Amino acid sequence: MRKQKMNWSERQTEIKQFTKEALEEVRKYVEKPEQTLEMADFMAQFPNYSFKNVALIKHQFKGATAVAGYKELAKKGFPVRKGERGIRILAPVPYQYILDQKGKRKSKRYWSKEEKAKIDRGEIKVKDDVWYRNVYVFDISQTNAKPEDLPDIFPNRPYSYDYTQVRNRQSLYDALVEFSKTNGVPVKVVSLDEWNGQRFGTAKGVFSQSQKGKQIMLSPRLNDDEKIPVLIHEITHSILHNEQQQSKRDKPLNTIQKEFQAELSSYVIAKHYGIDTKKQAIPYIDSWTNNLKEISKEDQIRDINEAQKVSRQITNQIDAKLFAQQEQKQANSQKKETTANYQKFKDQIEKAKNADIVEVIERAGFHLKKESRNQYRGVEHDSLVIDVAKNRYYFNSQKLKGDPISFAQKVIGIDDFKQAVNFVNGLDVDIKKVKTKPQVKKPFEYHQEYEAPTTKQAKDYLINERKIDKRVVDIFIEKGLIRQDKRKNVLFIWEDQKGQIKGCSEQGTIHTDKLKRGYWKKIQANSTEGQGFNYLQGKPENLKFFESPIDMLSYISINQGQGKLNNTWLISMDGLKDEVLNHYFKEANQQCEIKSFNLCVDNDQGGDRFAKKYTPFEFQQGEKKVPIERESPAKPFEIKTDKWDWNNERQYEVKQQQASKYTSIENVEKSLGKFVQSNHLEKNKFSEKENQKTAEQNLKKFIVKNKLKVSNKPSEQQLNR
Repeated sequence: MRKQKMNWSERQTEIKQFTKEALEEVRKYVEKPEQTLEMADFMAQFPNYSFKNVALIKHQFKGATAVAGYKELAKKGFPVRKGERGIRILAPVPYQYILDQKGKRKSKRYWSKEEKAKIDRGEIKVKDDVWYRNVYVFDISQTNAKPEDLPDIFPNRPYSYDYTQVRNRQSLYDALVEFSKTNGVPVKVVSLDEWNGQRFGTAKGVFSQSQKGKQIMLSPRLNDDEKIPVLIHEITHSILHNEQQQSKRDKPLNTIQKEFQAELSSYVIAKHYGIDTKKQAIPYIDSWTNNLKEISKEDQIRDINEAQKVSRQITNQIDAKLFAQQEQKQANSQKKETTANYQKFKDQIEKAKNADIVEVIERAGFHLKKESRNQYRGVEHDSLVIDVAKNRYYFNSQKLKGDPISFAQKVIGIDDFKQAVNFVNGLDVDIKKVKTKPQVKKPFEYHQEYEAPTTKQAKDYLINERKIDKRVVDIFIEKGLIRQDKRKNVLFIWEDQKGQIKGCSEQGTIHTDKLKRGYWKKIQANSTEGQGFNYLQGKPENLKFFESPIDMLSYISINQGQGKLNNTWLISMDGLKDEVLNHYFKEANQQCEIKSFNLCVDNDQGGDRFAKKYTPFEFQQGEKKVPIERESPAKPFEIKTDKWDWNNERQYEVKQQQASKYTSIENVEKSLGKFVQSNHLEKNKFSEKENQKTAEQNLKKFIVKNKLKVSNKPSEQQLNR
């Protein structure tokens, strides 16, 4: 079994390689002459039966090949297993008879002395006949015959496989059973009585579906080596060949195609776990497909692709289960090994967690400045914030947070947990020696197989809950920039200008109290640093950066149709990230002359700090200087809040549009006084230019909110107001 997890690409490559090997073996498979002779010699040991008896045998025991009586099998060294049910046939019993005076038959046991004397003298003629009685026979599969006792090409013979590469056979079997049960198909090893009652004969496994449901039944005759490959074979049937899947096809698969897919998947998956079933799988596939000649080239391609997809699905989930078990086992083992020193080390950990985090960080060479009684900030890294009251750090630009031990491991780079605890507790630890070697980040891989076939929940969440314009959502879905996964999360796809997917942001659609923000949020692993969810309309002459994909879509919903988005590149940073600004500025600068650079960040403390880093500066492009400006939504004067983002702005706009009001200028003069007062409160917060923008935005909100319509011509005094 694998010691390391495989990524999607590695798994895909392995499955294709195993499939290719199997198909090549099937195409060149030929029964050897010595195998054919071996089979003929073996079958010569067993009696031939009449056509009628053959029909009786096939009816009662499907797949029966070598059949003989109980005693005869025992003589050959193949005693019948206890509990096996015999196959009833008719055995001929020859007998002699004479005709009495009335013309009726009289068998030998009833002849008198006089009749016997007359028979000897030839006066009475003896006749021969045959009658039939029920006898029971058994197939070789009902005996204890081992794989080595049977010819290589014997149909449905038992097999032994090499399990030396499998770390825990039972764990693999249990994981397969659980996987099938999770898919709604329980697995059952049935009794001999039930198996014989169903007349499954020599079959090794059966996938059945009825009104009562689906299930996989395994033959009680399977040896331990056969259980896993047979179970994989039947699981493939349950996934690819159930009634629902068959009904979706233009043309349902025939039995040959079903068996081809099931055995190919079984071979590939078993080999993934170190079990080589070639000696059974190749002849089996050949017996159904005649060296693949019974399946057209077009159908082969489709059947192989489906088998590979199922193989990926099964190995992916089984691997996850097995690795979780392995990690738990290792954790349990480590717990036992450290029982003696556990309490002592536990005390050291507790001491480290409560260590003065400011002292630990400064001891590591970081410079801090005090901002308030309970807060420090990094001098070189201003996104590094220390909460003294909670004794925790927040390294926002790196998406890191935690206690002193976490800082030692994640920020300083002391990978060994014990060494990190020792460092925090002030013990002599050489940081240079214990630092983690920088890891090479793997390229991003987008897993399309996790996508849902619909975007219904994503659309409903974005349009009805976040109030994004339906036309905007439809455009992004059509372009493939918004998708949905099977867990009903919205997927915001990070595409570059070549159409390649460089990353992905996940946004949950189901509210839960278990999460701090109420919804699942995640950037998928290995998403390309410096890039984000983005949309370019025309040339990248104007750059606009947002804190989230939702903010970006909200801004588009507000400003669409106003010409404000022409030749504009809108980018989500998924936070406040300098590297995203740098990347897209360089990209745009190589393509055209940049006319504007706007930070469309939230109207809150985080947005304030981020904007103040950049707004004092401007960049030179030829002879032209382009300022870096802030474009944040203004907080409504009637709403008291510390944070206002572009989605708040969009929801506010929609709410105001839904309220239908009609008033004249005279009716709002008092409210205008409140508006002017509110706008005055924004004074000195931003630059003069920003104050002007804020005033314009607030006035626009005021007009929208009140649905102003002028019913009479304003006087000069009103105009001055």
